[in-house]
Amino acid sequence: MSGIAGIFFRDNRPVNGSSIRTMLGTMEHRGPDRQATWTGGSAGLGHLMFYTTAESFHETLPLFHYGLAITADARVDNREDLVSALRIERDSDGEVSDSRIILAAYEKWERRSAARIVGDFAFCVRDELRDVVFCSRDGTGARPFYYHLSESFFAFASEIRALVALEGVPRSLNETMVADYLIGMYDDQQITFYKGIRRLPPGHNITVGRTFHRIERHWSLDPDREVHLRSDTEYADAFRDIFKESVRCRLRSAYPVVSTLSGGLDSSSVTCVSRDLLADSGEGPLQTLSMTYENVPECDERIYINAVIAQGGISPHFHPGDTAGKLPYINCAGRDHDDPFDAPNSQIEALASMGSLTDVRVGLDGVDGDTTVSHGHGYLIELVRNGRFISLFQEAALLSERLRYPLRLLLWRKAIKPQTPERVRHVWRFLTGRGERPWHRAALINRDFANRIGLKERFYGLQGHRLKPLTSSRLAHYYALTWGGVTHQIESLNKQASLHQVELRHPFRDTRLMEFCLALPPEQKLSQGWPRRLLRMAMAGILPDEVRWRTDKADFRPSFAHWALGLERNLLERAVLGSAEAFADYVDLKALNSAYKRFLIRPMDVNLFDIWSVATLGSWLSRSGLRP
Repeated sequence: MSGIAGIFFRDNRPVNGSSIRTMLGTMEHRGPDRQATWTGGSAGLGHLMFYTTAESFHETLPLFHYGLAITADARVDNREDLVSALRIERDSDGEVSDSRIILAAYEKWERRSAARIVGDFAFCVRDELRDVVFCSRDGTGARPFYYHLSESFFAFASEIRALVALEGVPRSLNETMVADYLIGMYDDQQITFYKGIRRLPPGHNITVGRTFHRIERHWSLDPDREVHLRSDTEYADAFRDIFKESVRCRLRSAYPVVSTLSGGLDSSSVTCVSRDLLADSGEGPLQTLSMTYENVPECDERIYINAVIAQGGISPHFHPGDTAGKLPYINCAGRDHDDPFDAPNSQIEALASMGSLTDVRVGLDGVDGDTTVSHGHGYLIELVRNGRFISLFQEAALLSERLRYPLRLLLWRKAIKPQTPERVRHVWRFLTGRGERPWHRAALINRDFANRIGLKERFYGLQGHRLKPLTSSRLAHYYALTWGGVTHQIESLNKQASLHQVELRHPFRDTRLMEFCLALPPEQKLSQGWPRRLLRMAMAGILPDEVRWRTDKADFRPSFAHWALGLERNLLERAVLGSAEAFADYVDLKALNSAYKRFLIRPMDVNLFDIWSVATLGSWLSRSGLRP
């Protein structure tokens, strides 16, 4: 969770170190331990150090070595393999910093270097011999990378605020991103709320020279790759080995690590594997952080949380998730965020609680475990397409029973609807009153605004491939893994965690684990009515059975409604109704007011997240003062 920044004047002007220091000054929370800059002619790099690993204490970033300079926010996981392959000499105390490994990789493999690195990273190398800057971001987008590119200069940073602090970088609202945000479309992984500022997509490099720039992919999932093993046991063993390695890499820390523990399958798996790995190395106990809901018992998961704690090896911490003070973002939107922060409030509070624990700098979570492992519902699609209707009804009936979900609805939504052609869906939308709008979160967007920016055409351009009938379980899994909404969530959490000086790590977002899970046969993901079957099998003897075999998932909407209707109703109402001037051009105010009134009467029948998104957008626009 360190911070990086840099400038490259393509017109050959010299970089003034004060410009780099200005950029660093806007995001000092990312580097409480050390700040440093490097300038060389028309290029300059900056670094904000946040010590987390033992190796980070040996970093001297930015690092300059024989015509190459680097700044990096990185954790390299295949360190030993790269040190051996690159024949890197260790320091006198036997250590090798991550930046030395990355720089040596670039020196040998140049633009192919990022493809050799496993881990979380965002870095920039200034190559004086080739007169370019080379930047890269890891395959899952765990570390942020924003940039501005014009004919005269290129600038990059870990946060947008560092870029808009520079002269020559426009500070104007990108209305296209506003529309994307309002309908929940995150497929464009380059766009931001600022014109002229873009994100480097996960798994991509950008090379910038005097007269050219090139963006290219260095990592991607292969939807055609398949893994075939001899037995269910071999599949479970292989998954367990890869998952343990993912967790082990993310436990690398010079400080105590805390793991979120919600009682769900994902966070509990991360917690239990972390606990066992620490115990095996003579460390521990593992600190955990769980949210409690005394006032909203339907959200309380302590029966599962306590089952994990009862196994031992854990030092638990608890934080109330249903108390007042759950809207810090609305109160500080313009000051603390580059864009609207729409993550659930329990996540905000969890991060704040992590930062308050003594000496804790690293947090683990179970983010995106659902997607990586997959519920396996795409298997039902394959059974339909292959004409295996007896197997289809047997599998669906068991799944319906375990999920307590009506069989007819299950078959329609998971087996039939995904294979329905878009033209049929179009007719259905018309008959049900949704008209021409193919997106789901459409009710609150201003129709004139949507037409003005060509939202319908943009939607089909970005999501057209996802609207085609699904033909396999693997394709459904691939679309889920590559959806930009996951990147958006991780980027949002990274911003919030950095404010509390916590480095979040996501074991389920490991490229090796994602590649393996995608390549699995569909019956390893769903079998005998058990969704996420492989994870359940692999965690035998590690997870308590009451957690391992649970098929329900906590619904935190009642907690959301609890504070929205009671504890902080006035604050939310001001954000929804009092910010109308800020978002009047973008939101259908009549529809918003109607939705809010319905929410006050029947809160569980209205998607509060849509209302919350509008509230955070309005608050952010009001406080930031950003305009087109």
